[in-house]
Parts: sequence; structure tokens; C-alpha cells
Amino acid sequence: MWCFGRSFLRLEKYAIVYEFIFRCFVFWATSELALSISSRHCTLDLESDRAMTDPLGGEFPMNKITPFLWFDDNAEAVADYYLSIFPNGRKLNELRATEAGPGPKGSVIVLDLELEGQQVTFLNGGPYNKLSDAFSFVVRCENQQEIDMYWAKLTEGGSETACGWLKDKFGVSWQVVPVHMTKLVSHPAAMKAMMSMKKLDIAALEQAASQPQ
Repeated sequence: MWCFGRSFLRLEKYAIVYEFIFRCFVFWATSELALSISSRHCTLDLESDRAMTDPLGGEFPMNKITPFLWFDDNAEAVADYYLSIFPNGRKLNELRATEAGPGPKGSVIVLDLELEGQQVTFLNGGPYNKLSDAFSFVVRCENQQEIDMYWAKLTEGGSETACGWLKDKFGVSWQVVPVHMTKLVSHPAAMKAMMSMKKLDIAALEQAASQPQ
């Protein structure tokens, strides 16, 4: 009986040792898993940050549908010009020519940028295709001060057209309008007033829209 008890105590001692080893293993495995997840999370964050802070590395994701404009050989100058006008703008990706061309080595072929949240791509494609009024960007403004600012900057070296339309010095057409433009010109008097304007006057349009129909 005593021998049996002694064996039992020995087994119990081993059980305690095994339990201790098992607990250490669980702790180690859990720590490794947590470290792996944390490391992966940090890697993903780093990759995300790199795409945001190093956009010209070609990693920045583009929207499924974006405007694509053809220029002669001045796409980079056009992009820099717009980035000087719109405060929330940035270059995203670019493709430059190698020794394989086209164009001189190092010159821009394609450039992606973002203006006030709108992604757009510019191409240096040569003098074969010209821009036209059939395509335009619309700038929706909160107040008259904003309209005046964008109108002055975008018409510099360009030209005024009509009804809030203009053409900048690179031949790109723009519409500079109030945010509630559609609602305003749904009134016949406001529509008539707009047709007589070049740069839009919000106060005049609102006054016309307030008339009884």
C-alpha cells in the first residue's frame, strides 16, 4: 500500500511538471501568435502609409473610372498649375519614359493626380488630339468669394465663355458654379439670368429664383 502511494506521489509530481511544461508551451504559442498578428498588422499599416506618403512609387490605388486627358507634351506643367490652384490636390502616380521610349528618357508619359478628391490622369500623347468644350470639369463653390477666386485663377491666360464656363490657358474647359446651381436654374427667371452671365453671380441668381412663377 505504501509502495502504491509512493508511486502515486511520483506520478503526481510528474503530472505537475508536465502541466508546467504544457502551460509554458501554451504561453509561448500564444505569444508567438500575438507577435505574428501584431507584426502583420504593422506591416499592413506600413504598406498603407507608404502608399499614402510615397504615392509616386506607383502604389497608389486609382478609382475604377477616372477622366483621362490627352495633352501634347506639357502634362506635368498642367498638373503643377492645377495643384497651385486647388488646395486639396496631390500627385499620385507617374510613368516616365525609359530608354525604350516613347519620348526622351525621363520625360513624363502618364501622370495621375487628385484635385479636391477627384482623380484624373494626364497623358503626353503628342499633338494629334485636341481638347474641346465637349469635356469640362465642374467646380462647385460654396459662396461668391470662392467663385471669384477660382474664376480669376482659371481664366488667367485663358478666356471667359458663358454661363459659368471658361477655358484655361491649357485649353481645358471648366464650369465654376454654386453648389445649388441645379435648384437655382430650375426657376425660369434664374435660368434666363444665367444665360446673360459669364461669371456667375449667386446673389443675382438667387434674387431671380425668388420671384413668383
